[in-house]
Amino acid sequence: MVKRWSSLLLLFMLTIVAVNAQEGVTITTSDGEFARCFPDTLIEVKIDVPAGHVPIDSFRMRWCATCPPISIPGSDNPPVQSHRYSLSELFEDNCAYDFNCLEPGICFSIDVVAFNDDGSTDNNGFDIFFRFPPKPSFSFGNNPCQGQEIAFVNNTCPRSDPSMEFLWDYGDGSPTDDLGVHMYPDTGRYTVRLTATNFCGTQTVTRIIEVLGTPEADFAVDAGNGGGQDTVCLGETITLNGASSNFATSFRWQISPRRGFTFENDTRDFDEQPQISFGEAGTYTISLRVDNNCREANTAEQTIVVLEAPRLELQPQPDACLDLTYSPQPPVPGATYLLNGQEQSSFPVFLAASDTAY
Repeated sequence: MVKRWSSLLLLFMLTIVAVNAQEGVTITTSDGEFARCFPDTLIEVKIDVPAGHVPIDSFRMRWCATCPPISIPGSDNPPVQSHRYSLSELFEDNCAYDFNCLEPGICFSIDVVAFNDDGSTDNNGFDIFFRFPPKPSFSFGNNPCQGQEIAFVNNTCPRSDPSMEFLWDYGDGSPTDDLGVHMYPDTGRYTVRLTATNFCGTQTVTRIIEVLGTPEADFAVDAGNGGGQDTVCLGETITLNGASSNFATSFRWQISPRRGFTFENDTRDFDEQPQISFGEAGTYTISLRVDNNCREANTAEQTIVVLEAPRLELQPQPDACLDLTYSPQPPVPGATYLLNGQEQSSFPVFLAASDTAY
């Protein structure tokens, strides 16, 4: 009999607890969703007061644990509350979700306290999660070599999203995969695509990669004198143009003899297109060595002749006076002039050519 009464009493107490729990004030989002995708940061919350609940004096609500509380007048049908979170700077600073959240994302705890007229309180709350669409990004080191494996570095944000899925397209017709490691059997330029998908959507980023083969050196001497590549003029500035080299990532120029020339316009012997001028006439050998760290370096060379401008000499000529029609300036009225030993008072007068001074 005692066990029976004890069981009935325990059942009665559990029933009271269950009824009280069901009759408390609750809070939830207006649409019933607890995860949002940035930039949708507007949250609307409704407070549900069950029928028959004791009168409520007021509500106190917080939009996050550190947010200041807001006060809402008591009511059995309180108005919908809304709040917009500022998340862009918080997320972009670290590109990672908060690992303290129960679900992936940046989370905030929203809670409400109902202060009842009888002195009791009701507490309820939930966590809201903000997630971000993928921002795919990747990098790689130097341009890869033909036949060598390259590993792409995946820098996609958010980094700590376990729902993120990746798809790599290497641009050479090979099957797509999620590895980010590939080997190109042929040289050329390829468009690499990384597609990232998570809870908030799908985004793709592309980059161009050049697969290198054996370097081949080639260059032209660009001179402005119209004399071709093998002849330049002393003092003229010329361009050594190595742009026609194949698969070259580094350049090194050498000129022999190692004197009589100067690099111009802040160019150097490791530039692709340096400019030089010669201060001494003569024959010079120019060589270009190119490399790309894939195969052995390659060298090309040319010989040019630097010419000095011809010197012009004039033979001395005897002095002579030309025909001259002369009038004194300014004229002096009534004056008589002596020209070549003859008196002259009327002008102009003609003076014939002479090998002596007038």
